[in-house]
Amino acid sequence: MKILKAGSFPTITANVSCRFCKAELEIVPSDVHKNKADFPAYPDAYYYRCPCCYRTNYLNINNFSEDFRYEIFKL
Repeated sequence: MKILKAGSFPTITANVSCRFCKAELEIVPSDVHKNKADFPAYPDAYYYRCPCCYRTNYLNINNFSEDFRYEIFKL
C-alpha cells in the first residue's frame, strides 16, 4: 500500500484544575507521571505538576476517557 498523504493523530487532552492554586489546565498524557503507591489496592499513583505553583496534584485515573488512559498506560 502506498501512502499518498500521511494523516495525523488527534491530540488527546483532559481539563484539570489545580487543587492548590485553582489554575485551570489542559493536560496531555505525557504530562502525567506514574509513581508507586504504598497501598495494595492502588499499586500505582498518577500525578502532574502544576506549572503555576509547581505543586504535585494526584489524579483519579478512572475519571478520564478511555483514550486518555490508554495513552497514559502506553508511556
